[in-house]
Amino acid sequence: MANAYFDLGDYSGFTPYVGAGIGGAQMHWGDLTNTEYEDADPSNSASSVHPGNGELRFAWALHGGVSYDVSHNLKLDAGYTYTHIEGGNMFNFDAPSGFSGPQGFDSGVEMHAVRVGVRYLFN
Repeated sequence: MANAYFDLGDYSGFTPYVGAGIGGAQMHWGDLTNTEYEDADPSNSASSVHPGNGELRFAWALHGGVSYDVSHNLKLDAGYTYTHIEGGNMFNFDAPSGFSGPQGFDSGVEMHAVRVGVRYLFN
């Protein structure tokens, strides 16, 4: 993902920042196994496997946070990131069904991350 960050000024050693990013995420879903049971005889069952899909999807992120100057080269940093990965295919039809192609879909993945860390500047 390509990200850009913008400092919003320096206020007594505190530097708030915002950022945004765009890129891609490789998604891979594992196989889905269905087991069907007969109501009259639960010991009578049948299973089918739907192969999982993998694909590259569009993703974007928004960032915000603040850093604090501990010294000239050392900064404490706290930030938040929201990431969204577009929806897509999850799994395909099982082979015995006679159908092919995607059968299951997801509406996307959203992630929230809070990070606290230290940055050291080499200069």
